Amino acid sequence: MMPSPEDGPTELDLDQIDLLAVWRLVPISRIGPETLQRLQGALLAFTRAKHPDGEFDELLLRAQARDSAAWISLCELYLSPTARLFGQELEIMDSIDRHCSCLLIAVSLGSRPAAVLLALRLAGTEPHGVDHGVRLQALLELSRMTRFGGDAAYSIHTALFGAETGTAGNKEKQAEGSGLFDAPEPDDTTAVRVLLQKPAKATDKDLRAVIELFKPLEAPFPLKPAPPAVELIDALRREFPWSVVAIDEVAIELTLARRLGRPAFWLPPLLLVGEPGVGKSTFARRLAVLAEMPYETLIAGGSSDSRSLSGTARGWGTASPCFPLEVIRRTGVANPILIVEEIDRSGGGSRNGRMTDKLITMLDPKISQSFLDECLQVQTNLSAITWIMTANRLDLVPAALRSRCRIIRFDRPRPSDFDVLLTGVLRDFAEGYRVEVGDLPELRSDVLEQLRAGFASGRLQARQLAQVVHRTLGLQGMVDSTEPVH
Repeated sequence: MMPSPEDGPTELDLDQIDLLAVWRLVPISRIGPETLQRLQGALLAFTRAKHPDGEFDELLLRAQARDSAAWISLCELYLSPTARLFGQELEIMDSIDRHCSCLLIAVSLGSRPAAVLLALRLAGTEPHGVDHGVRLQALLELSRMTRFGGDAAYSIHTALFGAETGTAGNKEKQAEGSGLFDAPEPDDTTAVRVLLQKPAKATDKDLRAVIELFKPLEAPFPLKPAPPAVELIDALRREFPWSVVAIDEVAIELTLARRLGRPAFWLPPLLLVGEPGVGKSTFARRLAVLAEMPYETLIAGGSSDSRSLSGTARGWGTASPCFPLEVIRRTGVANPILIVEEIDRSGGGSRNGRMTDKLITMLDPKISQSFLDECLQVQTNLSAITWIMTANRLDLVPAALRSRCRIIRFDRPRPSDFDVLLTGVLRDFAEGYRVEVGDLPELRSDVLEQLRAGFASGRLQARQLAQVVHRTLGLQGMVDSTEPVH
């Protein structure tokens, strides 16, 4: 018989239970630190034995250092397509247990994304001999971590398994507990506090002006809701038909968030990797525009330090808050999209700071909830920001940064995508001059065919095509202005 949540957390009898099955057989609030330590050691030992070539040594060291992102990455090793397709039933169940046990460790380290994934696994897996009340209690505890609220977890459970007798009436009581996994009450899904404390008063006149400028962020700041996922995805497919992987990633995240009752727009950090000029930055900007989300771009290529991202610390004459806070203040929402281009070309060093080092801390799921701004000298909540980064070469992006991102290979547009690309180029050109596309000089048919042939042969990349069209429109405009009007 399981103890009631009011009794407080007690360690499990580890000799009487399968360690890998803890995630699906025991209410989460009953799992103590000794159990987690034993589970962590078993998972690390199994992975080292399975991969003696040292391929995952760096990942294992980060996991051993209690890096939640490393545990999320580690969980993917145990649920490969090959294992699901060709494994025996017992082997598949063992793989799922290890996969979910890694997620459990990440949840214990405060990872909300891991809590979402574990909740879905818990709801969708039919463990042998499990009491549905235990399952629902675990779902409710996870839902509090993810800020979706108990109703979302109860809805998932009911939809999959039907209502359980006596469960609906006391679901809030089942969510209570004082164990290791207790989480704060869910925040309002329409606003969050960005500045978690009030900045200390400053004697410097300029710094006082900066503090006053950011004072509105002390109150709950609005979260902009996501648009209907279907409409956004359809628009992206029309404009970027060659970017199937990137669009699918966006579709999955937005659909999952809406299904679980999270209305605000948010995507996990995305790293778009591809050849120069294939449309990575354009995709990021159009995603923001089509989603009607405010965005700003930071060029990392050639940066000599981290100040353009992290701001300048208090004590300097040019003290300024970090770039994300500036964007939040200017846009008026707590969840803007930040696009960081050419992250593989960022510079800096140990003396002046590397932009990638600062970015790693801002992307960390736990640190981003209480990131210290060196100018205002207060903890800030940057966790609602959507980060989209671009890179030409993945090998030049630090491993720690890669581990915190969804890496998406961005392919070159195909010859058949020429008309779609040209439409986008003309639209961007017209928007830049604040006119309608129909107001632009008309491209002659022979010019269009030359452009089409150059693109099909590979001589013109997407970016080069935009430059050539820009120049051609200018020349055509000059010709049109010299022709006599009849």
